[in-house]
Amino acid sequence: MARAIVASSIDRTERIDVRRLGWVGPLAIVAAVGATVLFTLIASGLAGVSPDYPALTPAAVAEVTAVCVLLAVGVFALVARYARRPVRLYWQIALATLILSFIPDLAMPYLDSPSITGAREVVILMLNHVVAAAVCVPILTGLARVPSAD
Repeated sequence: MARAIVASSIDRTERIDVRRLGWVGPLAIVAAVGATVLFTLIASGLAGVSPDYPALTPAAVAEVTAVCVLLAVGVFALVARYARRPVRLYWQIALATLILSFIPDLAMPYLDSPSITGAREVVILMLNHVVAAAVCVPILTGLARVPSAD
């Protein structure tokens, strides 16, 4: 009997209303873009990164963040639609994706590019991914949940 109660409460907290993504998705995008642009401006200034560094201009950060969070919303919608435990699965996917997203940043110093990329730029780029995930994932998984009847 206790097992059924636990399973029932888990299922309730894991239910997602995909229709809410009509406002939760754009909110996640706007919040993540704002947070990453603000973080980039502060971190670049403190680290002495040139404001002309192409990957860390506010426009570039906003554009990449918006596209990536839009993709994250799409993945969340699919997970919410088909997974039995969508919140847990989405957090796992988000963590794996965050780790994989560091690979291009770590490769930047070795690519043939007109702009010099050093450790400061790479760290700021990687931290941007962390900031975007820290804002986007809780918004999606928290605000799209169906409130439990408890």
